[in-house]
Amino acid sequence: MPSTISFLLGRKPVTIDFCGSAAWSPAWTLLQYLRSLPDRKGTKEGCGQGDCGACTVVLAEPDREGRLKYSAVNSCLLFLPMVHGRQVLTVEDLKFPDGSLHPVQQAMIDHYGSQCGFCTPGVVMTLFALFKQKPHASAAEIRSALAGNLCRCTGYQPIFRAAQQCLALSGPERESSEEGSTLAELNSIPPAEWEWTGKSEIYCRPKSLEQALEMIGRNPTLSPVHGATDLSLQVHLKHNPPPGILDLSAIPELRASRQEKEELILGSGMSLSDVAGHVRRTHPALEEMLQRFGSAQIRNVATLGGNVGTASPIGDALPALMAYGAAVELKSLAGSRTVPLSDFILGYRRTGIAPGEIIAAVRLPFPPPGARIRAYKVSRRHDVDISTVNGAFRLQLDSDGRIREARLVFGGMSPFTRRAAGAEQALLGKEWSRAAAEEAAARLQEDFQPISDVRGSAGFRRQVAANLLLKFWSDTRSGQAP
Repeated sequence: MPSTISFLLGRKPVTIDFCGSAAWSPAWTLLQYLRSLPDRKGTKEGCGQGDCGACTVVLAEPDREGRLKYSAVNSCLLFLPMVHGRQVLTVEDLKFPDGSLHPVQQAMIDHYGSQCGFCTPGVVMTLFALFKQKPHASAAEIRSALAGNLCRCTGYQPIFRAAQQCLALSGPERESSEEGSTLAELNSIPPAEWEWTGKSEIYCRPKSLEQALEMIGRNPTLSPVHGATDLSLQVHLKHNPPPGILDLSAIPELRASRQEKEELILGSGMSLSDVAGHVRRTHPALEEMLQRFGSAQIRNVATLGGNVGTASPIGDALPALMAYGAAVELKSLAGSRTVPLSDFILGYRRTGIAPGEIIAAVRLPFPPPGARIRAYKVSRRHDVDISTVNGAFRLQLDSDGRIREARLVFGGMSPFTRRAAGAEQALLGKEWSRAAAEEAAARLQEDFQPISDVRGSAGFRRQVAANLLLKFWSDTRSGQAP
C-alpha cells in the first residue's frame, strides 16, 4: 500500500513518500518538516505545545462552496500527513511577485508591531488568515484571533492597530489571481490511504469510515486521532508514542453534521471552530464554552470527538455536552451503538469504548422549551488556559414553577467530569430560589472531593463550584432561557 502524501507548500507542489525516505516520519510535526527546509526558517519554534503561536502557519483547503478556506494552525501540533491535499502557507509566501509586502506585513511595519521579531511571523500569519476569512472582523474578533499569539515586546495595541488597518482594505489584494489555479490543483490531489510501519510505530491513514473500521478491527491497539492536538504532545514532549496511530482526519463523513427531528448529529472529526458555528443558535451554552477553548489555532484543528475521547477531567466541552444530554455514537465492524455521554466517561481518561470501536459522532438533543442552561469556566487566564473548575447546569421547571429536572455537571472537581447527584436531588421539587441554590451548593461538599494542584487548592475548588451554582441562579432567576 502506498505511503505518499501530496500538498502545496506555498505555490510549489510537494510529494513525500515516507517509505522511500529515511529523512521523514509520519509522526513528524509540520513544524519539524518546515524547520528542516533551508528556505522556511521564518516559522519559529517557541513552546512546542500550542501556547505561544510562534509556529503559526495557514492551511488553505476547498470548502463546501468551492472556495478556499484559510485557517491559522499551530504547526507544532499537526502531524505531517494531515496536510495532504491542502496548501501550506508560511510567512515566506506572503510577498507579491513584484517583491512588495502583503498588506498585513506592511501594516505591522506602519504601526511598529514588531520588536525582537521572534513572534512576528506567527502574528502575521494569524492576521493573514483573518484578512482572508473575515475582512470586516470586529474588535472582539481581532482580539480573539490574536489570543493564541504571545507578544512580550510591543504589547498588543500596535498589533491591534495593524490588524484594523489591513482589515479595512479592499481590492485585489484580498483575493489573489492565483487562488483559482490553487483550488484546481488541490482538487486534483486524490484522497490518500495508506499504512506505514516504522521501527517502533505504525501510522494508518484511511480515506473512508469503512477502511478505518477495518484497520482498527485488525489492530485494536491503534490510537484514533482527528486533530491530534493532545496526542502530538504525548509523542513529542513526553516522548511516549502509542503503538500505532489511526489518523481519521481525511474521512469526509466524520467531518460532517446533520440535523434530525430532535437532535443535531455532529461528526466526531468536526473541528471545534466548525462545531461552535453549528451550535451557536441551538446550543448557545456549548458555543460560549468552545470560545474559551484554547486559541483559534487550536480550535481550527482540535475536534469534538477528540475532546470527548480523551476524557480529561477538565475537558471544556464535556460539562456542556452532558448538560444538554449528549450521547456518543460508536461504530465498529460489529455495528454501531449509542451511549449517553454521562455513562461513557468512566474515570480519569477512561471511557466505555470497546476494542475496535471509534467515536463516529456526538448526538446532541435540542433542549426543550423553557430549559435554563448555562456553562461556565474558571481559569487563571481568560484565554488559552486550562480550567481550574468548569461547570454546566440545566434546569427544567414544571407549570407550577418547581424544578422537575436538574443537571449539574462539573469538571475539575473529581478524576472525571460528572454530575453532582446529591445537589441535583436537593433541587428537585423546589422553587428556583436563592435558598434552593444555596442548599444545592452546600450538597456539593458531599458530591466531590477535589484535589489541590498548581491551578487551585481543594478548598478553592469547592468554593468556586458553589459560587458557580449561585451565579447560575443569578443569571437565570428572571426566567430567561438562553
